[in-house]
Amino acid sequence: MTASVTDPCGRLELPHAEAWAAHATVEHWLRDAVDRTTVDDVRIERVSRILDRLEADGVFTTDELSLLCELCRDRLSASAAPTRDHSALRAVIDAAETQRERCVQ
Repeated sequence: MTASVTDPCGRLELPHAEAWAAHATVEHWLRDAVDRTTVDDVRIERVSRILDRLEADGVFTTDELSLLCELCRDRLSASAAPTRDHSALRAVIDAAETQRERCVQ
């Protein structure tokens, strides 16, 4: 079940390749977070909510959109994403930033 949204911004309308790349990025981060002692529980919870939103085609908050952009950028800069996902991750960043800008206007 997706947690309620207190600061609704909107859904991300992502084509399959972008949705898959975003989902893989968030899952990858969560799997890695289990092995790190420097990641706090609040951040894990925030990233888990993003995974919930992606899986349920849910409504994101502006903070969640910003965090999704950060995770995608980090994955690209660390060269952790397969080459085939690079353009999809850039498209996710663009879509999330565009949606976020609509909400803050």
